[in-house]
Amino acid sequence: MNKTYTFIIGSGFSAPIGLPVGKKLNDMMLEAENLPIGFSTSGDLIVSKDGTRPDIGFTTSYDNTFSFGVKLMKYYYKKFDAFDYEDFYDYINQIHDRAIKKKQDVDLQELYELLPTNYYIQSEDEDKRGLQLYHQTYQLNHIYQELVNYLLTLPDKIDVSLYKKFIVYLIKLVNEGNVVNVYSLNHDVLIERLIYSYRQDNLFCDGFTDVNTPYYGLINGEYSQLEYFANQYDKPIRLHKLHGSTSYYAFYKEVETASFDASNMIKRPYGLNDFDLYYKDGNDTILGRKVRGMLSMGADFLTGTTAKIRRYESPIYYKPQFEKFEKDLTVTNSL
Repeated sequence: MNKTYTFIIGSGFSAPIGLPVGKKLNDMMLEAENLPIGFSTSGDLIVSKDGTRPDIGFTTSYDNTFSFGVKLMKYYYKKFDAFDYEDFYDYINQIHDRAIKKKQDVDLQELYELLPTNYYIQSEDEDKRGLQLYHQTYQLNHIYQELVNYLLTLPDKIDVSLYKKFIVYLIKLVNEGNVVNVYSLNHDVLIERLIYSYRQDNLFCDGFTDVNTPYYGLINGEYSQLEYFANQYDKPIRLHKLHGSTSYYAFYKEVETASFDASNMIKRPYGLNDFDLYYKDGNDTILGRKVRGMLSMGADFLTGTTAKIRRYESPIYYKPQFEKFEKDLTVTNSL
């Protein structure tokens, strides 16, 4: 009788190839000002090739926000004598909510001193300074995710042999006619990299597909089909990333109100510009009527010990994942 095997993996799975976990990741966040990174005018993270901070000729508003974020992380560490990158993400959101209320608050008074003076006009007016702090934490919410993404990016070269026994074991289970569910709490793309390195993609699925996709991107002058989350698991090795991924982006399609509605989660291929996204309605050909789309500002993965819980009910990706997780746990033969 065929069986179902379920694996749950966490950050320790990625440690052998050098990705930071636990204290190392927290320490790297606190020393972020020494990283060879900067930010474009649209908030995209830029990495220099010579190990120094990128210089595009001027300082962007996101560069200023990054400097504010570095100060805020050090302030947080000094205040609480500890730093955890997920707890700090919740802290950013708490400050953001408090700042817009513009109430007299001792903590906020201290935080005003961290605001970038070369970009924002310092003011004794409580409302104006509250708005400045509100805006800074709004931008920081995005680039903080970009920073975590950068630190969790796989090296160009990894020793896949470190995971050979694991992959061989998965293949053995599949060859015996079993189904293997891998539930990952990690944001990195190590599992996918390993599967492709061992040429087992014919046995592997992650719920995404480009079959009958309505999502397109204009890359190098040609329309390319984009993989989207269809909640489709039709192969024996099934990957579920409960907290999202550095390769997943929320896709928003333009609606009649001239705003954008969240549509689905897609995988963003290298070279895809935010301005070259399209959504195809019905039977319209891609060269006919195209509906403009846009991506979330950064990769879509869950951060924050409490902020992530609020997104478990998101219908675009996370709710179906957790529903499948609960169902699979009730039928698995081995965990």
